[in-house]
Amino acid sequence: MDVAAVLARAELLAELGRHHEAAAVLRAGLAERPEDVELLTGLATLALDAGDPVTAYGCATAALEHDPAAGGPALRVLARLNLLAGDPDAAVELAHRVVAQDPADPSAHALLATCLSRGVGLGAGKRAGLAAVARVAELAPEDPDLLLQAALAAERLSEPDLARRLVTAGLQADPGHTELATANARLRDFTSERAAGLTRVLASDPTDRQARHALSEVVWGTLSRLASGVWIYAVALMLLSAWTPPGVLRYLTPLLMAPLLVHWTRLFVRLRRVLPAGYLSKRLWRNPVAVAGVLLAGLAALLASITPVLIRLAWNADGVRFGYRVLVSAVLIAALAHLLLDLGRIRRGGDTDVATHLDDQQGNWAVWLLGLGLPIGIGWAFSALARQPGALWFALMVLLIVLGVLGLEGAVKIGRLPRPVRYRLIIAALAALLVAGCGWLVTVCAERAAGTEFVYTVGPLSPENFPGPTITVPTFSTPAFRFDPQPPPVSTLGG
Repeated sequence: MDVAAVLARAELLAELGRHHEAAAVLRAGLAERPEDVELLTGLATLALDAGDPVTAYGCATAALEHDPAAGGPALRVLARLNLLAGDPDAAVELAHRVVAQDPADPSAHALLATCLSRGVGLGAGKRAGLAAVARVAELAPEDPDLLLQAALAAERLSEPDLARRLVTAGLQADPGHTELATANARLRDFTSERAAGLTRVLASDPTDRQARHALSEVVWGTLSRLASGVWIYAVALMLLSAWTPPGVLRYLTPLLMAPLLVHWTRLFVRLRRVLPAGYLSKRLWRNPVAVAGVLLAGLAALLASITPVLIRLAWNADGVRFGYRVLVSAVLIAALAHLLLDLGRIRRGGDTDVATHLDDQQGNWAVWLLGLGLPIGIGWAFSALARQPGALWFALMVLLIVLGVLGLEGAVKIGRLPRPVRYRLIIAALAALLVAGCGWLVTVCAERAAGTEFVYTVGPLSPENFPGPTITVPTFSTPAFRFDPQPPPVSTLGG
């Protein structure tokens, strides 16, 4: 049997998308030569690309057992499997073994860069990843596929400028490379430019899944930005009102909300102009859940924009507290809008690849936790000096609401993945505990806020301007009675 011919035929069938037939060809070859390392690694690679990690792992480990010295392809498969399993450290170790076998192989360095970029991406790990990316560019300056892989690793390592240079070099080598064109559009600085570039890619290849996913992320991310902007606005307003007098809020609050509304409106209009014809009507306006999310996000923004007026014009402490409660209500509405828009994003039959979306959103929790939690923590550290310390309790409620809705969204997205039922039930239980815990903490903060005295500006309707009428209590003089215990003398006259 000619092993090279079997591998070539299987590779041709795989390129045509006939993975089952390619696997059958390789299995037939393994029936004659069950210990052939090339056939085992070929079947392992094919199974991994076809979404069969169990077969891929079995064939890769079998190939290493039969020939540990020539296990480069098998080690590559195992490294990719560890990345899929969420163990980047083990993947990096295997990638280092691949590089050690052939240090001059640029694909080995590309694999190492990919594995390192999926790790922590800080300190020594980031430096090692960038060194691997540079090695790929040095060894394969005209290989578009490897340059694309290196560019994606650089992007994950938070080096967008380097990623753009690598993509540009790859497009110079192959101007018609669809995946490079998709990456080039996705790495643009402005949302409308990204959408325009992805639209051009889809015009040349409407079935390209990566371009469809990238454009979907741009559109749905833009729609969700209005809801998440309400969260940022609410925390900023609460912290400002805790330290500044109401007179300053009169001028600061328009500077906070107006840019959000104007920027989002202009961005949406520009985005609509560059999208393919009928894109929004098919994916947004015909999706009741998404339409409800957009309307609720607009309602939340409108409600949040009027709360400074309520806080500033409140004539007593209860009025100020009511203004903050209205602002928290706007945050809750924005959270519901964000959830509905995420449900519209990952609906069945949509363009978003849920697994890729989750991979891209891995650091989203840390961003929100630091972005909102850090200023709130600083505010609490100096709460003794705050003019309105009760506002800090409401700011803490906003952080808890955001974390709760993000946890719920993550659980819903994981539930859409083809994972075992037990795993999805565990994730659902953890999400329920997180949401319940955040809800309980919100009620605790609400009780503390209710017991905090709020400062208000005395206005025309304040109680101080309406003193109650003076009631004069009538007084009565009480007659004095004298009690003499001695009996009166008895008269003896006439006796």
